[in-house]
Amino acid sequence: MSSSQPRLINQRYVLEPTPRSGGMAEVYKAIDMQSGLKQVAVKVFKHGTLEEEVLKEAFRRETNALKELKHPNIVELLDAGIDAETGHYFLVLEWMERNLQDVIKETPPEGWDDFAETIALPLLDALAFAHTRNIIHRDIKPSNILVNDENQPKLADFSISKLKHWLQPGLTLEEFVSKPYSPPDPDDGSYTYTRDVFGLGVLVLEALVDVNLFDYGDIGKALENFDAPNDIISVIESSVSFDPLERHANAIILKSEIQKIQTLRKEEWLEKKQCYLRPRDNGFQRLQEELSLSSDELKSTLLEDLNTECGIRPYKGKENQDSQGHYVISGVEFGYHVAVDSRSADHLVIINVSKRFNSELERQRENSWKLPYEFTFTQPWNWSPTEGKQIINELQQGVDEFQNALKEKEIEEREQHLFRVWGNILKAKTEVEKDKEAPLEYKKATVKRKRIIFHLTHIPKDDLVEQPRRVELPNKTYVSGEVEEVKGDKLTLVVDDGDPDTIPPRGHLVFDTYAARVALDRQKAALDAVRYDRAARSDLRHLLNQAHDVKKPNAKDVEFIQDLDTAKQEVVRFALGSEDFLLVEGPPGTGKTTFIAEIILQTLIQNPNARILLSSQ
Repeated sequence: MSSSQPRLINQRYVLEPTPRSGGMAEVYKAIDMQSGLKQVAVKVFKHGTLEEEVLKEAFRRETNALKELKHPNIVELLDAGIDAETGHYFLVLEWMERNLQDVIKETPPEGWDDFAETIALPLLDALAFAHTRNIIHRDIKPSNILVNDENQPKLADFSISKLKHWLQPGLTLEEFVSKPYSPPDPDDGSYTYTRDVFGLGVLVLEALVDVNLFDYGDIGKALENFDAPNDIISVIESSVSFDPLERHANAIILKSEIQKIQTLRKEEWLEKKQCYLRPRDNGFQRLQEELSLSSDELKSTLLEDLNTECGIRPYKGKENQDSQGHYVISGVEFGYHVAVDSRSADHLVIINVSKRFNSELERQRENSWKLPYEFTFTQPWNWSPTEGKQIINELQQGVDEFQNALKEKEIEEREQHLFRVWGNILKAKTEVEKDKEAPLEYKKATVKRKRIIFHLTHIPKDDLVEQPRRVELPNKTYVSGEVEEVKGDKLTLVVDDGDPDTIPPRGHLVFDTYAARVALDRQKAALDAVRYDRAARSDLRHLLNQAHDVKKPNAKDVEFIQDLDTAKQEVVRFALGSEDFLLVEGPPGTGKTTFIAEIILQTLIQNPNARILLSSQ
């Protein structure tokens, strides 16, 4: 193709000549000839700069990430493929003229609150959305934040999301991530989500502090000059800590913390709106009698309780289901069952009030949305049904958003708990194996062909027969075998590995934990593969934690090889139609082995090249 001719991708996208260049790809402004000459961005992955398989994987991961990440603050994927003429991988994205770097130069933010509302919180929402779907960006920086004509920021460039753990030993991503936006700690999978937290924190400092950030030492200088509320300074300081344990575990937690601070700040700026309450007919009568208060005294007591501190959450009705429009408010001394007025929807009706233990109410408030309103039993002089409906609408929206954030946090904590327990079990097993390595000292060794008789300095108390033992040689190799017998201070070892004639005359016999340690290392590697989505099934971690997402099997018609009863035949049909998991339980003697044999036979009939791993618990 002549250099004067415009470049064409897939016979559809006409590229402008000058691209934006990055580590793995070049981004061109282009015209989509099949969509009314719409302007788009075409990202063409560079060939020849990386191993082909790594480039292919980068393309695949960004494509998959963007297909999954439909969010108003994440750049939209329009098309993807391989150019038929050149064989180059390409993505087609919405075109945006500016990135955050350009915007900050043109119109610097007025301060933290302006930046938080327009940039930081929308980006955190996008990152939190990605993290709930187990996708880590890994390269948060101003040039990867695009800004559209409505000044809406959008997160772009997911080409190295999750890629680190796929690379072959010896390959690194150092040339693709950007200092100081990527933290200095190794990206070994331990604290991966915190890398995005670090990048977001540095991005905040870059936008709001007049300090050039070239290296990690500049981050400390920027923090010293960061003009923001003390609570926000503490949050950003934690997010850019060089110790990953001090950073927020993920963007969900960071977003929640910043939102909480900003909500409190807004409450301080604005006079609280008033939320009108009305007691249901005779709703206070029992409580009045219990507290020996008049109606006015009771109202005054309840208003003081509600306006001191309270939180709201959905009311659970029958079968623990949310009752539409019904809520529980937890005050300091009282618990309230309230509902949106069914006719006017402009105020809350108190259905029931009861006195509760302070500790119980405090625990409930921790899992409730903190109400930014002042309650009143009398309609304000300037109150209108329209304003009342708006307040009730805001209240319901606030409760919904808080509950969604709470669910996301619970899922994250439950997932981390599962892998923490799993990892702790493997640690405990490793410690047990280490404890077994208590050495036996010997003062003389007599070699008789494949046997060595060791004269021990102390008579052992434990039964050592059939134990694997070994002696480490000066060149770091071993002579190992199994204990055949122990008589007094004489121990006979049958050698199965190493040269017996190289045994030193004095030394130590240690418990041979090599095989056990190899097995444990494999289990740890398997745990990491599942935890960080490196398993053959990249969705394995998600399915283990979210069993409801496991696809229901479709029963297959088969001709059975073995003589199975009706129940087993049905389970075999469902097992062969399973895409994800099938759990079959049954006590000993119910024919599980026969069932497994049938599954294997049927699988090999359908696919003679299938690989089957049969393992015991």
